[in-house]
Amino acid sequence: MDDHVIPPKLISEASAFTDTLLPTERPAETVERIWTLIRMASPSQARSLSEKLVQKLSDRVVLVTAPDATLLGDLAQAHYVAGYSIAINTYSHEATLAIEHFRHMEQLARDIGDHTLLNLALTYQGDMYRRKGDLHEAKTCLEAAQDSTPQADTAARGNSLQLLCRVYLQMNDLTNFEDTMKVAEQLAAAIEPNKSILHGQYCLGTVYEEYARSYGSLGQLQRALDYLDKAEAALPSLPNWRLLLTTTRALALINGGEIALGTQIAIQAAQLCSAHGNIRLLERIRGLQRFLERQALHIKRAAVDLDDALNDPSYGSF
Repeated sequence: MDDHVIPPKLISEASAFTDTLLPTERPAETVERIWTLIRMASPSQARSLSEKLVQKLSDRVVLVTAPDATLLGDLAQAHYVAGYSIAINTYSHEATLAIEHFRHMEQLARDIGDHTLLNLALTYQGDMYRRKGDLHEAKTCLEAAQDSTPQADTAARGNSLQLLCRVYLQMNDLTNFEDTMKVAEQLAAAIEPNKSILHGQYCLGTVYEEYARSYGSLGQLQRALDYLDKAEAALPSLPNWRLLLTTTRALALINGGEIALGTQIAIQAAQLCSAHGNIRLLERIRGLQRFLERQALHIKRAAVDLDDALNDPSYGSF
């Protein structure tokens, strides 16, 4: 079977699983169902199910006199997917909701000495702080993820570097952005995405999309579109990736000056984001709206200045 295809039976079971009793004796199975919902672009369902799993596993830990590493690791994984799904389903100013899950995950990872889980916990805390606009704290967390987890697996380390690049870009540190993205790309090429703890959320396709979005935000349209083509070829044809790529294409086109086509695609992306409950991507589209409003204001001011000049008697007769 193609690794890019989710078995139809798994999709059906994941969709129908939100209101049933969670099998806490098989938490890995439940976590995989939740990741399936994320891949299906159903973050609201994923959030609901993951929060239920966190509560049930937390209750179980309380009842056990000396919880073992397996149970604590299962709870850390539940916090991971809960924080991730909340991050998709909430606005940036609500990022603390996700951060709390990643902080719990961090403590559990430290308790059991799991560097991979610790790396992920610090990485996503950093990305949430970036979304809140606290670039200093974001950089601190993301660099700690690299420096304090030498035994983390390749996928976690590469993912952490990719998200660190977002901070470098927002800080206008293009040298570190370029250098670090190259390493993230090399690490992505060395893993099997669907067999990693990131459940396919980090791979060559996500690195290419990161390049596309980054160069798109810098107004380098052709470079962004070239990487978008590479991302589309590398990523599975699944709802979450289609939604991400559509949003990124709108961003690249609008920032690159192709306003009419970019706006058409942005409207399509906004409708899809609203339908799927993907607030994180909807925020990116709102950012495009603000960008267009600023551009319109600049153009209007320029037109007024030019009109004033053309009608100023001191310029003589035209």
